[in-house]
Amino acid sequence: MGLIPITLLAQIPSSYTVAAVPPISGGAYCKVAAINNNGVVTGFSYITGGHAHAITYDGTTLVDLGTLGGNDSYGYAINNSNVVVGWSYNGSGTERPFAATSGTMSDLITTSIYDSGNATAINDNGVVVGCQTFSGFVAHSCSWSGGVTTDLYSGGIVPSTNELYAINASGEMCGEAGPSNTAWITTSTGYYSLGNLAGTSQGAAQAINILGEVVGAMPTGSGSKAFLWKPSVPFGSSGTLVDLGNISSAAYTSAAAINSWGEVVGMSGSHPFYWYAGIMTDLNTKISGYTITEVHGINDKGQIAAFGLDSGSHFVSLILTPV
Repeated sequence: MGLIPITLLAQIPSSYTVAAVPPISGGAYCKVAAINNNGVVTGFSYITGGHAHAITYDGTTLVDLGTLGGNDSYGYAINNSNVVVGWSYNGSGTERPFAATSGTMSDLITTSIYDSGNATAINDNGVVVGCQTFSGFVAHSCSWSGGVTTDLYSGGIVPSTNELYAINASGEMCGEAGPSNTAWITTSTGYYSLGNLAGTSQGAAQAINILGEVVGAMPTGSGSKAFLWKPSVPFGSSGTLVDLGNISSAAYTSAAAINSWGEVVGMSGSHPFYWYAGIMTDLNTKISGYTITEVHGINDKGQIAAFGLDSGSHFVSLILTPV
């Protein structure tokens, strides 16, 4: 487990420097999905011919992670040891979960019981979570650790068959559970619903930080509200829901990521936002030369993984670094 921040140490940035992430040579553009504390991003890049390969980029070197033998692969998450997880087609055209270490991709499915799956998150202990299917269509949330696969749904550890989105260093997980589509969290004592903000029903918990703080979105019927769930005590099972607000009265607002200091990023309508200590800021007012259209991650240094347009309206992935 990493060090637990006990005070508010972040400062709202006045501006950001912006670095473009290059695509694989011959590819149209790339799209980042996550950023770790080393400033390394993962995601995917289109390649010659229009297929996609999972990538990493550390600010200098772009690495093509390849595939498991098929045409396409996609990186979803990266931990602070630079291990990437996601999914790739294998040589038979089946979607398989992978973990990539030092540029080498490995299939996480090791038995014939399971047909396909994907990996959605990895923590700093190397525990990977996602889902696997068997009998061709039945999906169960699962984890992979030390060569051992655990069916989290059948074991009653999580309430979701396949909507398991994040895991923190202490092993707490969050996601979305059907059929009521409730945002949930697991702790050492079980799994729990996060409840609902006023005027909302259902919900999806997208990310969780080292303190067990969770962010995501809850639908209103005519839009959605971004939420922050703060446990009463670190790693607790009860807590308080905070409505993060919106920009320009946007109907749809959703939080995508949260770092250890409680800095949150997401989208409010067409506005990419940064939220901290009750203040929501439009990130497009803090940069120049680009227009952000999607935000996907924030690390403990406040660096943000985003996607948008350059001054010539070309698609581009971006790394924002606070000044």
